[in-house]
Amino acid sequence: MTVSNNIALSLADQARSDIVQQFVPQAVFRSMGAGYLVDGKFSANLVNYARNPLKNTALPEGGVDFNVRPPENPVSLDGRIDAVTTLADPFGFVGLGITPTNRQTIYRTRFSPYVDRAVGTLQWTLRSDNTWMRTPQPVGVDANNQGFYTDAYVQRDLLRLESRELPFGWRVDVSRTSTTYLRQPDPSIGFESMRLAVPLPLTTETKVEPRIAREWVRFNNQQLSESVLGGMVSWRPFPRSSVDAAVEQRFFGKAWDANFSFQQPLWVLSGTSKRALTAYASRLSTYSTASSVEAMANKILQVTVKDDQDRAQAVRELMARMNLPDSSSPAVEVFSSRAQLQQSSNFTVGIRGVRNGLTLDMYQVNTSEVAARTDSSVSPAFSGASEQFGATLSWNHRLSSTELMEVSIMTVHILGQGLNVGQESRNQTVELSVASRLSARTGFTAGLRYQTLSTAALAGTARETAAYVGLQHHF
Repeated sequence: MTVSNNIALSLADQARSDIVQQFVPQAVFRSMGAGYLVDGKFSANLVNYARNPLKNTALPEGGVDFNVRPPENPVSLDGRIDAVTTLADPFGFVGLGITPTNRQTIYRTRFSPYVDRAVGTLQWTLRSDNTWMRTPQPVGVDANNQGFYTDAYVQRDLLRLESRELPFGWRVDVSRTSTTYLRQPDPSIGFESMRLAVPLPLTTETKVEPRIAREWVRFNNQQLSESVLGGMVSWRPFPRSSVDAAVEQRFFGKAWDANFSFQQPLWVLSGTSKRALTAYASRLSTYSTASSVEAMANKILQVTVKDDQDRAQAVRELMARMNLPDSSSPAVEVFSSRAQLQQSSNFTVGIRGVRNGLTLDMYQVNTSEVAARTDSSVSPAFSGASEQFGATLSWNHRLSSTELMEVSIMTVHILGQGLNVGQESRNQTVELSVASRLSARTGFTAGLRYQTLSTAALAGTARETAAYVGLQHHF
């Protein structure tokens, strides 16, 4: 239950207080046997407003992963069916934690048949990822005042042939990615490529990989065919550490994908930087940009818990015990039905001590529309051009064996570019919470929250102060 002095996040002269009841049922299950694995986690954020005429809300979250490997059948299948919550208005309120304000639900279904076989030193893989996404609410209206929906189908196909013969091997990738918006007239966006890579080990810790490729691109009513040159460097300086960087020269300039990770028993440090041609639906099919809190906890426990299944259970218990969210605040996806050039970076550090834990997650994303070499016949109804920065700092302190205190600070700045010039949003949130374990299956949470919001539409700054209490019980 939450008591807020500005439930609608309005300016001071329009602020209204309210009492909000939230009920979040959650189910977690796992089933496995000979040739199959099913792993699921579902929850629903049910919200009821006591006094104000705001719409009561039910936001589903979570999904089920499955993998089927028939013993006598060469074709395997994995997939996921889920619901994810994103921002309804990318230049509106962001908020920290569970909140129904400015939220919408995207339903996704993915089926991925694949074959993975080895013949001597030759490894070959054939895989097709097929993702359908549905958004019940439109992102806006088009020129004819009709609702504009983002329902989409994303298909990724990959054929990989890899020779692992020593001392030198090779790898050939033939890939295809197609993004189609099902309820819009815009043509589909397609990326196809054939890539040859030759890994060359320099030392036991370092290898380089020259690459040559040919790519075919279809977007904005035009088709391109270009040659690609590039390479990758991999370095493993210490145990549980990695540095990888790939760079290619493509038709839009340099593309890169770099990441590093250093893991120790009590801390983890990681970062990424990427510049690539992409599409809105393609990114949402592999949501999200920001690092997952669950993934960070998994990295920290990798050093002490070696078995994957035991570690997955340990991560769940750690997150439940410390009342951690499933993910930190992710970068905001701004809709466009056109191809986009996106440059992003992310930095994450997590420290876990006996009584204290510290997590810092920072990201920066710059998205622009890819200009066609020839004039496009249709102007885009929406543009994804934007620049954004976000950071979340969380510190938790164990007061006793059953009590935990946490302080979180979040800031998000989203600035429109191109057709979105004039759109801007600034969000800041400070939150203090205390979680107590009343029994082996029951927990209690109480907290205070202060947040501010300023947007171009508000023409001012909205402020909210809220207090909340909650009860959790695991059956």
